[in-house]
Amino acid sequence: MTTTQGMKSEMSGCWDVMTWMTKPAIAMTSFNFKTSEEQRVTFYMAYGLGLMLANYDGWQFVQHNGYFAPYSTLLSLFPEKKVAVFSSSNQGPVWLDSAVLSTFIYDTLTEVNNATEKAMERLESQRVAFAQKISKRDEAVAKFVEKSKSVKKQNEDIIGKYGSGSSGDVEIFEKFNNQTNATGIYLSYGRWAQAWMENIGGSSYYLTWDSDVIQEFYAGGDLIGAAYATVSNGTLDILLPAGEALQSMGKFELGVSLDVLPEVPWAPDSCGPE
Repeated sequence: MTTTQGMKSEMSGCWDVMTWMTKPAIAMTSFNFKTSEEQRVTFYMAYGLGLMLANYDGWQFVQHNGYFAPYSTLLSLFPEKKVAVFSSSNQGPVWLDSAVLSTFIYDTLTEVNNATEKAMERLESQRVAFAQKISKRDEAVAKFVEKSKSVKKQNEDIIGKYGSGSSGDVEIFEKFNNQTNATGIYLSYGRWAQAWMENIGGSSYYLTWDSDVIQEFYAGGDLIGAAYATVSNGTLDILLPAGEALQSMGKFELGVSLDVLPEVPWAPDSCGPE
């Protein structure tokens, strides 16, 4: 049987835990300015022990999210208002509306008159920004593909194991493709990122994903997961569209692996006692 004293003790313990978790550990400041269109300001101040610490419209705002594409969750707490909002999504793009949903529910519960109007304005603003981002990405991809197709296909043998001291190991090998009924070139970057490689000209290849990594792209609104790679003079470079250009996600050298890289020469006891 739980006694009243026991319940008080448990509640006190929960409060102690929350106080501990909302203690700032790392300063992370960002905010939006108040404008004629947006009167409420969100100010992110720090990261606590698992919780983002912020201020929304002058009130304490605590937040934490979880993400594993295409699933996304968001917990928003407004302690002084005694309001808590939890949302869970299982389809992409999931990142567009979770924060807007939380603040919309908060505004509604605290009787902000134009909560729905403001939420729709925020969603529309994000939709326009997202469309602009996709447009720039598509332009960057088109330029890369056009340039690659203008170069004669290379004769370099790219089969082999590649590695990076910071990004791990990648292997390129031949594999039978059941869909095309022919042998193709396959890239394996662990179980998460695996793809068929199709030469589009020169040293450039288009990657067709053959693993669950496609969910990561889908959750961000990219249904095909556009990705490319270049392999030249023993260097593999994996490229993803980012803004107005293709951004390198990591360069890997042929014949290198984490097993053969030299140990980092840390000084004895430099990381503290074992």
